[in-house]
Parts: sequence; structure tokens; C-alpha cells
Amino acid sequence: MREIGEFLRNAREAKGMTLEDVEQVTRIRRKYLEAIENGDASEMPGEVQLKGFIRNYAVAVGLDPAAVIRRYLESRGAETPVDDGALGGRKTEILVVEARKPRKLLIAVVAALLLVVAAAVLYYFLVYKAQPAAGSLSTLPAEPLLQVSGLHEPVSPQ
Repeated sequence: MREIGEFLRNAREAKGMTLEDVEQVTRIRRKYLEAIENGDASEMPGEVQLKGFIRNYAVAVGLDPAAVIRRYLESRGAETPVDDGALGGRKTEILVVEARKPRKLLIAVVAALLLVVAAAVLYYFLVYKAQPAAGSLSTLPAEPLLQVSGLHEPVSPQ
């Protein structure tokens, strides 16, 4: 790890950048940048974050991040791996999030379809049901249909 830290420090100094400059560009706290340059993996929050920090540091100083990560992994081959108790939990968390993405997409598609169907039904009732059908009676006739004639007095029961 010390080798990659020195490599990144030399690249930073060659560009005339300070640690503060790299901190502002990468938004990585200075203590982690110093730990990388000093080869102190114990200061890192975890292996995944360390690789991310190295990658971002490489980009900030104008290096190819893939090549720098490859170099880091090769240099680490003889070293003991960085202890990261939360790494397993983070992997599980990432897998769970990825597994839920299709379900969220399915829910969004179903919701959109329901909205379209509801809009179509509403449109149908507002446009087609509001207009009377052609040929139907729209008003009552002016004259009565049936004329009643006869008794005008009530009939008493006998």
C-alpha cells in the first residue's frame, strides 16, 4: 500500500497540487488522503472505500484509475488484506438493492397502466355518457299522450 501512496503523492506533486486541492476535488477527507499517501490502511473505513478513494485520487491527479487500481491490487498480493468487518454486510446490502430495482420498475409500470385506464374510463363517462344517444327522446312532448275523460267527481264506495 505504501508503494501506491508514494505513486499518488508523486503524481500530485508533479501536478503542483496540495492535499487540500485533492480534498476539494475528490471530497475525500484529508486524513484518508494522508493515510493513502503514507500507506496506512488501518485508517481506512474499509476495503471498498479504500479502492474508491484510490480511484478518485487517481482521477484527481490525472492518472488512469483502472491502471492505478490494478497496480494497488498487485502490490497488495503479498500483504494481508485490509480488515473490513462491514464488507460482507455492504455486499449483501448492494445485492438487496439491486434485487429490488426490477420490483420497483414493475410497480411503476403497473401504476402507470392503472392511471391510463382510469383516465380512459373518466374520459368515456365525461364525453360519451354526457351526450344523449342519437334518436332518443330528449324532451317530453308538448301535448299529453293520453287524454282521460269521464267522471270529474269522486266515486263513493257502496
